[in-house]
Amino acid sequence: AQDWQVARKVESLREEGEKVISKRAEGAQKLQAYVKETRAAAIVGDWADADGMLCRLRADGTVLVPPSRGSGGAWKVVDEDGFTTSIELTLALAQTTRNGVPAGNREHTLRGSVASGAMTGTIETTMFGSVARGDLELTKM
Repeated sequence: AQDWQVARKVESLREEGEKVISKRAEGAQKLQAYVKETRAAAIVGDWADADGMLCRLRADGTVLVPPSRGSGGAWKVVDEDGFTTSIELTLALAQTTRNGVPAGNREHTLRGSVASGAMTGTIETTMFGSVARGDLELTKM
């Protein structure tokens, strides 16, 4: 009779444990979805540099650029940690000569970390056969 009671108690504890694990797994999935949505909301939208609006990052991975600033491209997440998200985006920025004459668009690659409504990192392009690189600071509008 004792074996039967012990077996019944073990089965009861196992079922209770499965319920707890199931609830915790469900909670973890909800938290993951929330974090993903929050990070996406932090990235998607309009971004500006010191000269005004530079680009609009859309949820589908496209980048829109005002015609006066160049033409669009694409963006992607390259790394995520607990507090920041690193992204890479490519777009073509309008170039001008030293005299201010429009000289077409040139592809640029921006790599940066997004946190607290700001993106900091680097911007690079190829000029005269070599890579030109500079610092990047964008603010979410």
